[in-house]
Amino acid sequence: MKKKIIAIILAVVLISAVAAGVVFGDDILAVITHREIVDAYDDYPLQTKERGNYILVSTRQEADDGVVVYSFVIKDKNSEEIVFKCPGAWRSWDLKYIGFIDDGLDILVASGDMGNTCYSYADGEWTEIYNPEKTDYSQLSEDKAVFISDDYQDYFDMIS
Repeated sequence: MKKKIIAIILAVVLISAVAAGVVFGDDILAVITHREIVDAYDDYPLQTKERGNYILVSTRQEADDGVVVYSFVIKDKNSEEIVFKCPGAWRSWDLKYIGFIDDGLDILVASGDMGNTCYSYADGEWTEIYNPEKTDYSQLSEDKAVFISDDYQDYFDMIS
């Protein structure tokens, strides 16, 4: 009797799996393919850039849903204490750039889905502003960035 019950359960599971594959086959393949592409973006190296009395540091963490997100903190150069922790975090496959905008201490975060956010420095503090007009994309470069995606230049060419 136990063998029949187990056989019936296995048959139901097998039939359900086959039916799901027939009904959702392309969707399941698309999800698996998307996940593989997304995972390829999760290996960006964490970097630091010094500017004046501060160090810009990229951070990486796993969100509650398992998605890898990147952000940044700013440390005091002498004490290495965190003086600003960015409240935002961006998915790795959407993020294009985290870095200094020009020769000052303003920081740009460019994201393909969230747009561009500037963290403007004044009087010892960084304030989040959405101000893409302030950004001269020609001023952005790898030597100013702690995160830069492989396709960041294509992104800036597209939005300029």
